[in-house]
Amino acid sequence: MVQKRNEIGILVDAGHCKPQTLIDAVEVSEKPIACSHAGMASRVKNPRTQSDEALKKLGEKGGVFGLVSTPGALNGTDRCSVVDYVDNIEAAVNLIGIDHVAFGTDLILAASLEEIFTALEWGPAAQQAVGVSESLWPWSDGHEGMENNSGYPNLTRGLVARGFNDQEIGKIMGGNFLRLIEDTIG
Repeated sequence: MVQKRNEIGILVDAGHCKPQTLIDAVEVSEKPIACSHAGMASRVKNPRTQSDEALKKLGEKGGVFGLVSTPGALNGTDRCSVVDYVDNIEAAVNLIGIDHVAFGTDLILAASLEEIFTALEWGPAAQQAVGVSESLWPWSDGHEGMENNSGYPNLTRGLVARGFNDQEIGKIMGGNFLRLIEDTIG
C-alpha cells in the first residue's frame, strides 16, 4: 500500500500507528512520510506516542513529525499548558531537527470532549471500537492556553521565548508540512 501511494502521489501518514509500523513505513517508502499527530514516548508513555528510534528514522528520510497537543501525550496527565507543548516541541527538534517537526495538534476545537463523544457519529460503539474513553484520552479539555484554535498565538509566543527564530517558527507552524506535501504530492 505504501508503494502504491508513492506511485500515485498520496502522502503516507503514520499518525495513528505503533512505532514499529512507523519504522516499517519509513523503510518501505520511496518518499518522505508524515507522522501527523503523536507524542514522544521518551517523554510520556501513552498509546499515542512514538519511540525515539521511530522518530529518528522518520527525520532521516525527510519526514515530518507533528506533535499532538493532548495532555495525556504531552505530560501524562489530564491537564497541560502551552509550556508543556513547547517543551515537547523543543525536545522533538533536539531529537530529529528543525526541518522535521511541526504542530500536529489534532483535536483543538471549541467543542468539549463531552460534545464530541455525544455527537451522532461518535457513539459508544465507535468509542469502544477504537478504544477511546474520556478517562483514557483527555483530548483538548484541560489544555491551558490552547483551549481552542485561538491559542496558536500562545504557541508562537512560547517558541519565541525559547529562542526560536522566525524561519524556525515558520517551519514548525506549517512550513515543514508544506515542504513534505510538495515533496510527495507535488
